[in-house]
Amino acid sequence: LLTAYQFGYRIALLLSDGLVFLLAARLSWQVAYAILLPLMLVPICGTLFLRSAPDSALTPDRASAKKQGSTLISLRPSTLQGWIAVIVFIGCYRLPDILLGPMINPFFYALGIGKRVVGSLHIWLGIPAAFLGILAAGTSLKRMSLSTTILVGAALQALALLVLALLSSNERSAELLWASVIFQNLASSYTGIALVAYMSKLVTLGRAGEHYAWLTSFYSIFGRVLAGFSGLAVAYLTTHYGQIRGYGMFFIGICLTCVPALFVYSLIIRNTLRARPEP
Repeated sequence: LLTAYQFGYRIALLLSDGLVFLLAARLSWQVAYAILLPLMLVPICGTLFLRSAPDSALTPDRASAKKQGSTLISLRPSTLQGWIAVIVFIGCYRLPDILLGPMINPFFYALGIGKRVVGSLHIWLGIPAAFLGILAAGTSLKRMSLSTTILVGAALQALALLVLALLSSNERSAELLWASVIFQNLASSYTGIALVAYMSKLVTLGRAGEHYAWLTSFYSIFGRVLAGFSGLAVAYLTTHYGQIRGYGMFFIGICLTCVPALFVYSLIIRNTLRARPEP
């Protein structure tokens, strides 16, 4: 279920980005967005007309509920400090990807890459990379631990930003351009699966929707607020240090925003192991 959700989200995002650039290259931005506007009717109609399963189908038997409930409770914090740590982790884990989002297309534009090329990159490289990231994250969750998946996701984010920093100083390198698109979408999809899987371990049976909505809002609010300042940061850095060094410093800087999440997650795991009863 996590894989299907993330796959649909990433494909819709990349297709809309790719198509709008290709249409804008042939027509105009106004016409491109007008053509894509009816696509918004798909989720609206789905929300209005699709029916959820009856409550009886979603209610597990008593033995299954007891087994799942004990597992979920052991992963949830029991103190206020524990919940604060969880919120900090959720808000910071994918912060590099969220801060990068508003600036990736302006960065390509600053390198002199045209609309048609950007659209083609999103469609022909971004979508396969996103699918690979989702598949890799799902496989990691099944065959390895959640902690391993989270750490690998953080490493992929750092690698993607390192490639972008190298591209900023080697703007004529087609190989680095392709690698930047591939690693960015690979890391974004992978970390999306990892974070959703972690948040799913925090909800309780019977109130999953409410709890997941709260956790998702904490995940979104930090990144969305700070992402509004990405453009200001790039403008300041490129003005004072030049385009090459400015973008490179920006990519390295947002890479460091994942460090607090990893530190807090290590504390969460340590406290969870301490609180676990001995067999």
